[in-house]
Amino acid sequence: MSDATTSLIDDVHIEQGWGIFNTDGELQIQRIDPVGNDQEAVFQNDYEAWRFVWAQANAGDVVCQNALSQIAKESPNEYQQIVDHCTQL
Repeated sequence: MSDATTSLIDDVHIEQGWGIFNTDGELQIQRIDPVGNDQEAVFQNDYEAWRFVWAQANAGDVVCQNALSQIAKESPNEYQQIVDHCTQL
């Protein structure tokens, strides 16, 4: 994935309340936790963030499509968990 695509994902996902994080050596899509007491998270948990990214990608959002593509390539176990969760709804 190009640096331009990665930067675009970084800018957009922060506004949308989700991010791609390296956790235990694996990339994961997670919600962004609030920093201060006066902030609220966009999503209640990571599963909500997954569902949002999945739905947006299926609706044609290129940033979300690229995020899922990156996860599929670099963290296939995480991607499979997202697929399993989002297709069971």
